[in-house]
Amino acid sequence: TGFTFFAIGLADADYSELVNIGSKPSERHVFFVDDFDAFTKIEDELITFVCETASARFKMMEMFGLVEKEFSAVEGVSMEPGTFNVFPCYRLHKDALVSQPTKYLHPEGLPSDYTITFLFRILPDTPQEPFALWEILNEAYEPLVGVILDNGGKTLTFFNYDYKGDFQTVTFEGPEIRKIFYGSFHKLHVIISKTTAKIIIDCKEVGEKTINAAGNISSDGIEVLGRMVR
Repeated sequence: TGFTFFAIGLADADYSELVNIGSKPSERHVFFVDDFDAFTKIEDELITFVCETASARFKMMEMFGLVEKEFSAVEGVSMEPGTFNVFPCYRLHKDALVSQPTKYLHPEGLPSDYTITFLFRILPDTPQEPFALWEILNEAYEPLVGVILDNGGKTLTFFNYDYKGDFQTVTFEGPEIRKIFYGSFHKLHVIISKTTAKIIIDCKEVGEKTINAAGNISSDGIEVLGRMVR
């Protein structure tokens, strides 16, 4: 629904002119390097901002109360400095209970094609047991769909029920998956279509697997962040 301009200045470029070219706020859209070799110094930050800008999104964090004015009311959550001190970051402690009724977030269920985006890091004291980064449970608290991270096995799993009602899972592993478990911030896109589940980490596709089209979910349950898988 519009255009976003990033301006990158080299050596003796006029900074004020870059500010006029780049979109606002300038701290997210204007960059300056001494020479071409110095591009590596801004690469990670630039990739993050471009990905954030290019991703049309429904901000679930706000719906879960993970915003500065509301997070203190969410059990087991504290606020910490985020990536580049730009994005807010919330730590989920062992007693965290971050959930909302599904009908509040997705009253009509999930579409056949959707993307879920996470910006997160796994801390050194994170338990080794698998946990659901995000999942939807039915009214009996049975999982319907979700993304599971196994800190011990260093794998990522997506699961849901297909249009026939059969439970299906696809697990992704390998060096590009393992790196998300080592303490740094990473941006994860889980892209679901009628035929595939695709994983993109830090704007790089790292895996794609075939799945059946999903059946729609019940909106009578809850959506949860960070639940341990028992």
